[in-house]
Amino acid sequence: MSTTTISRWIDRREQFWINTPLVARHVPFVALVALVLGLLATPVLAADSPVLVAAAALLTVAASGAAALLPWHRWPVVASDILPIMQFAAVICLDVGIDSTTHVVSTIALLPVVALAMKPGRHGIVVGTLGAVVVVLVPALVEAQAGREFVSRILLLPLLALALGVAVNGFTGALRAQSAALEWAAEDLAASRDRILGLIDAAKDQVIIVADAEGRIEVFNQGAEHVLGYTREEAVGHLRVEDLLRSERVFVAQSQVLEVVLLRRDGQHRTLRAWVTPQSGPEGEDDGVLLVGTDITDELETVQLQQSFLGMVSHELRSPITSILGFTELLGLEELDDDQRKYVAVIDRNGRRLLSLVSDLLLSTQVAGGRFELMRGPADLTAVARGCLVSAGPAADAAQIRLMDATNGPLPLEADSDRLAQVVDNLLSNALKFTPAGGSVTLTTALVETPEGHAAQVRVADTGPGVPPDELAHLTERFFRASGATSARVVGAGLGLFIVNAIVEAHGGDLAVESHVGEGTTLTVTLPLTA
Repeated sequence: MSTTTISRWIDRREQFWINTPLVARHVPFVALVALVLGLLATPVLAADSPVLVAAAALLTVAASGAAALLPWHRWPVVASDILPIMQFAAVICLDVGIDSTTHVVSTIALLPVVALAMKPGRHGIVVGTLGAVVVVLVPALVEAQAGREFVSRILLLPLLALALGVAVNGFTGALRAQSAALEWAAEDLAASRDRILGLIDAAKDQVIIVADAEGRIEVFNQGAEHVLGYTREEAVGHLRVEDLLRSERVFVAQSQVLEVVLLRRDGQHRTLRAWVTPQSGPEGEDDGVLLVGTDITDELETVQLQQSFLGMVSHELRSPITSILGFTELLGLEELDDDQRKYVAVIDRNGRRLLSLVSDLLLSTQVAGGRFELMRGPADLTAVARGCLVSAGPAADAAQIRLMDATNGPLPLEADSDRLAQVVDNLLSNALKFTPAGGSVTLTTALVETPEGHAAQVRVADTGPGVPPDELAHLTERFFRASGATSARVVGAGLGLFIVNAIVEAHGGDLAVESHVGEGTTLTVTLPLTA
């Protein structure tokens, strides 16, 4: 234990004693002395020396007055020892001044013994015991007592005072320790709370709100003030979480991420992506909620504008591109020389590529905007896959890549056949783009067993360069292009696997990617047989 800790402990023990009202400790003694003085007016007790009795009364009043009026908190703790010593003197005066053979009045001396024993340290026990010795010794000497009665009397009360002092001192010492520990804990808790509130306020870009079990706001940081327009004084203790919500509730059973729409003070709506955590009491009862959120209103508006722009551009481009392709087909019917036919073929190839890109952009906009729909019906995954394999044949031959058909028997399921064809076409197109000449692309279909039951599976494996591990998780993101596509100058907008994943998820299926750099990539789509 460090010197500083010891000093704090001593200071707290002394402060505990000083803060205990001295007057309150004198009340029992004053009451008993008053009782004895009252009995003197009855036949029960008689005064041998009215002067000593009066002295006892004066000493009692003087001790009580000093306890109430003097500034003991400015002086050392030992200074207040004078008060119980005055009480011992009052007891001696009463004992000698009253005509009594039993000397029962001397037992009142146990009260200042207790008062002294309550002080920190052992000196109170010593002073109290010595005081008890003096209380029994002085009357005995005055009355010239001797013999067995004298010995027993001079031993009994001091021993009783010693035992009582030790017990009281130990008990009050334990109370002081507990009080000091509680005070330290309260200070540490207050300091921790201040630190946490400081950190919460420092997070000015985050909205942090804490509400109790009734929804009443208890914490409202600067980020919340900025986003919602309320001051902390207006929110804490006055507003409820429900007052800020447009319609949703945020009291949840377990932690989760939600998009929460809150009302500003001026009536505007702000959307937060919030981590909402329920708070529990010591016995597991509901104790409120913690909301930590980021304002994504501007982000959502920007995304919406982007979607609207892409949708408009895609729609506006689709018609003229279709017209260009139509006239290209008409040109192909004319008698053209070889150079002219080459030019027309270039126009047709690039036009179709542009039309495919516009279609993908339009579909990705529909997916991102939540307007993506399926036309479900009876379908055969194997038949769809084989048709796509035939369509990919010319491109594979031109790239000198072997297309391997490893499809199995029919795989009937409830699905959108056109969308399934789009999935397989995109998977084969990607595989052909990244596979070098002389490589191979294998298409497989199979009936597999999953934890949910039987499922249909289509797999496309290539012998291309593979995808680095750190890029695998991003392959299905919109507009993401792998580093291999950039370095190899592979054409594309980064929409293929985004669309594939959207179609697969809309069917309730799963897209898995396995790749090893230098060995190739395998993409596996697993679909439930029924919707």
